[in-house]
Amino acid sequence: MIGILMAKFKMLVRKPWAFIGLTVSIIIMSALIGGNFSIKSEVVVFSDLSQKEWKPLLEQLNETGAFKYTKYNEEDAIQRVREKKSELAVELKRDGANLIIATNSQNTDLVQYEVMSVYQNLKRNENVLQQASTMPTVNVQQLEKQLDSLSDYNVFKTKQETFTAQDSFVYDASLYSLFGFSLFFVIYTIAFNVVTILTEKKEGVWNRILISPTKKWEMYTGNLLYSFLTGYVQVALVFCVFRFGLDIEFHGAFGKTLIILIPYVFCIIAFSLFVAALVKNLQQFNVAISLVSVSMAMLGGAYWPIEVVTSSFMLLLAKFTPIYYGMEALKGAVIYGYDWNQIAYPIAMMCLVGVVLIGLGIKIIDRKN
Repeated sequence: MIGILMAKFKMLVRKPWAFIGLTVSIIIMSALIGGNFSIKSEVVVFSDLSQKEWKPLLEQLNETGAFKYTKYNEEDAIQRVREKKSELAVELKRDGANLIIATNSQNTDLVQYEVMSVYQNLKRNENVLQQASTMPTVNVQQLEKQLDSLSDYNVFKTKQETFTAQDSFVYDASLYSLFGFSLFFVIYTIAFNVVTILTEKKEGVWNRILISPTKKWEMYTGNLLYSFLTGYVQVALVFCVFRFGLDIEFHGAFGKTLIILIPYVFCIIAFSLFVAALVKNLQQFNVAISLVSVSMAMLGGAYWPIEVVTSSFMLLLAKFTPIYYGMEALKGAVIYGYDWNQIAYPIAMMCLVGVVLIGLGIKIIDRKN
């Protein structure tokens, strides 16, 4: 089995371009489609304050999330507003800020609100520290470090919760496109690795190897494990590029997504093996896997949110596709913040479908040969 894995990886090193090309395609498609909905408008910022004074203000502005605040020198900032490359500019001062507006728009009020909120928080912290300095029992330095939230110093305790209507759903374009295209395109990487089992059997490669001490289960395990590793590495690499390269927020569930990918990749391997067992040759497999994978992506919610589908029959068909359960698990973990108990059902379904299909596929292939 180890020898089979080593041989497969050597072939991948010699001809890596299909793997690399498909990986890059996933990244480009996800970034382009998701980016059309998630690009932040730039707001230019300039200030004559020292870096120690303006940098915390800029960081707090960028934490608001609605706009991207970028520091320029005063001349360049005003020039960008004059040329209408930016709608407005913000001059940061010690006690307030000035807005330089090119054209009035709805963003003006939003920027004004965000800037005002940052300065209010700053003033509030200064007032708290000033009052605390008059109290001998309060450690001002320790209080300053813990002043990100004033909930412990308020008279009233407040609790913030969010809610959604029963039929509503949360739509994050960047994450939807990332999940959808990753789960869709990785099917081709896995499928065209799995189908080598069928071609090698027809060409007599397996018969020659089985003359050696290598057993049949080792042949299957080596080929399927190679397909799993390449498929998993590809989709995990795409996720890492978006998380650490493009700074896409996974809301603290990035590690959880990498675990969810394991049963999904396993399920796709089993599905590809089952399709390979049903067809007669490689040409039929290419046609079948293309038609079925595109249909699964459309039904399972890879192209658009499954929540917008109103046909009960289409929703029923979606539940027979691995992509549906992969998307449900990823959306639940990242977008809705579900725990493991809440996403156990789609994970269990992917494992169950994988076990059933991989058993049927091996049985059918062995009977044919």
